[in-house]
Amino acid sequence: MAERSRVVEDTAGLKATVRSVYQSSLYSDFTIRCGAAIFRVHKLVLHAYSAYFRRLFTNTIAIPEVHISEDPRVFSVLIRHIYQLGFTCKPPPDMSLQTYCIKVFAMAEKYELMTLRVLAAERLQQSVCSPKGDLQIMPRFFVEILYTMDKEGGAQGGLLWSLLIATIEDNGKVLIEDKQAGFEQACFAIPNLNRELLPRLASLYSRRRQQN
Repeated sequence: MAERSRVVEDTAGLKATVRSVYQSSLYSDFTIRCGAAIFRVHKLVLHAYSAYFRRLFTNTIAIPEVHISEDPRVFSVLIRHIYQLGFTCKPPPDMSLQTYCIKVFAMAEKYELMTLRVLAAERLQQSVCSPKGDLQIMPRFFVEILYTMDKEGGAQGGLLWSLLIATIEDNGKVLIEDKQAGFEQACFAIPNLNRELLPRLASLYSRRRQQN
């Protein structure tokens, strides 16, 4: 029991140490330049928490810095998550919460941060529908989310698409009846939506026929 307690304490201490060196030049051995933002990081930390960076450091020659083309406001969320600072989900003033979650999800997928990916997906779902599955935003805002998903999440967003499709299944009548929302047009305009939605609807229709 004492040995187990010591392991837990050591783990907690390690996480606290990782948090304490965030954005610090102390022992920093790698720099990420993202637009105007500069992230002074530690290879060991990135190696431990991201398979993407693990491959980068393993398969390339030793380099002191890298330039990436990402939105620094979103990329900073990834770095904070790697440094055990959690996911606060506070979008910039010019970005909706839903768009922010989708962007974080897509970037977490790219840099292979699976825990952050799940957190972003869960936060998006919470912002869109109630615990019972009822849509809690206006239908036109939900349709805007679908277009944002197509642009930002794309084919990578299987998890997000599944959550949104489930919301459509639960709220299809509301979405279709609100003609100003443009849901039917979105179904034709968004290939990824078609790919995810049609098999689910076919399965749902088949189950209902069997029940009748």
